[in-house]
Amino acid sequence: EREKADEEDVDATNISPPRTKNEIVNHVPEMPDVPEIGAEEEIELVGQIVSVVGDVCVVASEKEDQAPLDETTPLCSEERFGLGFVEEVFGPITKPMYTMRYDKKKCKSANAPEK
Repeated sequence: EREKADEEDVDATNISPPRTKNEIVNHVPEMPDVPEIGAEEEIELVGQIVSVVGDVCVVASEKEDQAPLDETTPLCSEERFGLGFVEEVFGPITKPMYTMRYDKKKCKSANAPEK
């Protein structure tokens, strides 16, 4: 009877998730420098930033039936400031979404994505 009462008193918000023996906790991949986007280079509107969590942005495609970008494709602002690289592609193939990790310190001075 007492065991059942103890189980009910457990605060699930303070329990850490199960971990594997060799799991790397809180690993953040190293972010390569974003190259300069020259004035002669063609840029194309990909989409809009719809969410920012920490140093990761979610970009939603602007156009229907636009071919998905490859992972590691550099992304920049309209002012040609390099923001980051496509890290992951997800969602429907006709209107994909992208995650992009960006450097908050570098972006502060250049109209960084902030929410």
